[in-house]
Amino acid sequence: SIVRTDSSMTLVRHKELWQLQVVAKGSLFPNTGHMPTDTQEAEMGRKGIRFIADTVEGMHFIWREMLPPDVGYDGQIELKEGDSPTGQFIFVQSKAGRSYLRNIKAHSFDFYSDANHLAYWKSCLNAVILVVYDPDEKVGYWKHVQAYLRQHPGIIEKAPHKITFDRKKDLFTNGSADALRTLFYRGQAEQEDK
Repeated sequence: SIVRTDSSMTLVRHKELWQLQVVAKGSLFPNTGHMPTDTQEAEMGRKGIRFIADTVEGMHFIWREMLPPDVGYDGQIELKEGDSPTGQFIFVQSKAGRSYLRNIKAHSFDFYSDANHLAYWKSCLNAVILVVYDPDEKVGYWKHVQAYLRQHPGIIEKAPHKITFDRKKDLFTNGSADALRTLFYRGQAEQEDK
């Protein structure tokens, strides 16, 4: 039985359940230019975040995604000793998509940034890693940004502002856990020396 109708919707009783049926007259959500969108770029970004979250969980660390506005960092990794969180955090910037892998060679690729991001990451008191996710290969690569900038001090001031990744050495896998732990302790020692 029909309970209510109007020009686009009908509430119908069907086998003891009420169902809302939408009668198509054009689109239910007309394109007014004001509708929210979910772009392929946003979808790819989420794939990169899921890759990082899954990898970090495989390390038995804690992944925390940043809530918007996520200016400069997409999340943080909290290190654990056994089952205990340590309160030690590494900040993570995620970039997902094949377009972020430039000058691809058999053993390396380049990631291009801008001077402002590099300077921002360099100034962070916590360690910052950049994770670039390649959806075609379903792998991620990582760099400790501050260490890379210490080794290549001119890239902030002079273009191109690029970070070169080794496609074997810089893989971001469950096996990266010890390197991340070392990275935190090394950064802590550097801060204490200042």
